[in-house]
Amino acid sequence: MDTYVLIQTPALLFQQNQVVFHKSAYLAVSNLATLTVNGDLAHPVRFLATGWILLPGSSGQWVGFILKKEAAIKDQLCNHKKRNFGVSIDEAVNINLNMLEIDNTIIENMIDDDIYAYATNVVSYNCVLGDCGAASLALDFGGSYEFDQMTIGNYWSNSIRLDSALYLSKLYG
Repeated sequence: MDTYVLIQTPALLFQQNQVVFHKSAYLAVSNLATLTVNGDLAHPVRFLATGWILLPGSSGQWVGFILKKEAAIKDQLCNHKKRNFGVSIDEAVNINLNMLEIDNTIIENMIDDDIYAYATNVVSYNCVLGDCGAASLALDFGGSYEFDQMTIGNYWSNSIRLDSALYLSKLYG
């Protein structure tokens, strides 16, 4: 049985927080809710799995983030590690809403995609995506995407990776 945290109202996490998830747990941000994560350079916010110190090389220790329609995450100076996937973003109903805004963030060691975005809006500055079993960045079925100073380095070594590091499908606009 999956365990999850459902955010239905605006929520805020400050620097130096560590959010620890058990296996099969995930964080869902529901319609019209916002999760704001404010780390700083010396004390980033970390999203980790239980046992991450004991299992340094393993991925998929917890599920990941799911953004529902018209939900948003504003993520600054954060480390995301060892999940099934990093962030999965549903389609944007409001074309003026950036469903994911990330700055100075590292997303790595996922079994599936680091970021999977379906017909949505994403703004990113100075981020690193890497080491996952599928695409580091998957953009599917259009949307609005702005990436400044993005590093994609997918050096997955846990199994044979068949996907490219960057996946683009049905993009238009």
